Amino acid sequence: MATFNHSNFAIDERIDRLITSNFETVVSQTMETSTFCKDIEDSNEKREVAIQTVFRHKEQHKLKEKLRAAKIKTKNSGRIRKVKSSTRKWKKDNISLLRTCLVEMYEKRIDQEEKRKVETDENRGLFEVLGLVQKR
Repeated sequence: MATFNHSNFAIDERIDRLITSNFETVVSQTMETSTFCKDIEDSNEKREVAIQTVFRHKEQHKLKEKLRAAKIKTKNSGRIRKVKSSTRKWKKDNISLLRTCLVEMYEKRIDQEEKRKVETDENRGLFEVLGLVQKR
């Protein structure tokens, strides 16, 4: 997991370095090609819109690179198993997931009830010792 985080930082740094080194050319190309900038008359507003677009695209590109790195990492580690894309298999997986969630909820509820029962028995014993509750 630590190497994955380090690779994320490396991706961020690489893309930031690339954008800062070519910032003016990227902004000017965005001003020329963007449909938003063509409608604006003022050059300062065009530049601001182009800069916002560049930053938005930069963040999207970072996210795509990180997702690609995560897919490669999990594929190389062997954690991804190939599953047929049939809907029957998908439904079967959902049913088994639902079943396991329900079983876990049921077990958790039973544990909570037992814990409450033990706590009330302990409190009843304590209150009986103190004489606050009549003995049965």
